[in-house]
Amino acid sequence: MPRKEVACRQARLIFPKRQTTLDIRLQIYHTYCCSNRMIGRSQYSLACKVIGLVATFVILFTAMSLYNNSDQDLSRLQSALQTIKMLKMSAQDSGVMTIVNKVSQPEVLRWDGQKWINWPNFCLDTGIENYVLADLHAPSGNMPFYVHDSKHDSYTSRHIQSKHTYEKSDLELMYRHLQEDQEMGLVDVGAHVGLYSATAALLGRKVLTVDALYMNNHAWCHSIVKNKFTNQVKQIYTIMSSEHRLMYFKKYGIHVGATTVHVAEDQSKKVSPMDKKFIHSATLDDLLPLITFKVVFLKLDVEKHELEVILGGERFFRELNVKYVLMEWIHHFDNKSRDNITEQMTRYGFKAFTAGSEEKEVDMTKLTRLYNIFWKKVL
Repeated sequence: MPRKEVACRQARLIFPKRQTTLDIRLQIYHTYCCSNRMIGRSQYSLACKVIGLVATFVILFTAMSLYNNSDQDLSRLQSALQTIKMLKMSAQDSGVMTIVNKVSQPEVLRWDGQKWINWPNFCLDTGIENYVLADLHAPSGNMPFYVHDSKHDSYTSRHIQSKHTYEKSDLELMYRHLQEDQEMGLVDVGAHVGLYSATAALLGRKVLTVDALYMNNHAWCHSIVKNKFTNQVKQIYTIMSSEHRLMYFKKYGIHVGATTVHVAEDQSKKVSPMDKKFIHSATLDDLLPLITFKVVFLKLDVEKHELEVILGGERFFRELNVKYVLMEWIHHFDNKSRDNITEQMTRYGFKAFTAGSEEKEVDMTKLTRLYNIFWKKVL
């Protein structure tokens, strides 16, 4: 790897092989505005502005020492210096958020135990060099799509990189039923890197994406920006459960998708709303103020935690027209939770069917090994 690329990655930047003055300007915008996150997210903090300018000068100094002294390179750097002056004036006039608002980013919300709070500039936290840009072939069309490196995610991301899809038959099932009603949107709980959410967004539907892992949300955030889904997708970065509790994660090997959530022993533990290990859980009912569509397709894949999630959705299932629920079932078919989930979903007015292309009704009194279950509203 060239020295200049190593140095720039350390500065959380990516210098492409061919680079315009505009590219440099945007990178400085990102660096300057990201510094806002270093000082408690205060838009008007003098310290924030100072750190932003210092960081920018450091990056420029590094770039000058690594690039050759061609007239073209010097011209780029001179233009970048002019951009710094513009940034300084903009910060003085209206705060550091003025520039970053020009970069279209999705809304990312986090539950702090009592209310939803905004996580500003979430996409700018770290560079996209941590992810792999794959070519996703979704039922609604093809698109560039960020996934994890296979060494970090041996299932979903590896399959998308090699096969350009994952859980193809279930993606097609969702796509098929979303087309029934133009007003139907997707609530994707346990979204991982946003495979189902991207399929629905490309179809033009409103999407509420929920995932508890920072790295999943961050990869999906970049896919949203890359595909210009910002106006359709709202990201929720939290754990969903039956009640409000402090929870944490356990990762299973290199399979990011198999990360499980657990209740923290010390519920009085004070944690920052931006903590990446401990998270305050929210419920499906807490999502109601955030959902702008009344007809819902719910996808639920939360690694053994499905029962807890639906138990927290009394108002969610009563006040919204939830027509379909695609639920991961592999952990429940021979478990006590099978009967509890069946009882709860039946009470909500649903019947179970096989997922995929056939959609056959399932006799839930029998031990049926299925990876996913497709629940249809019948009452």
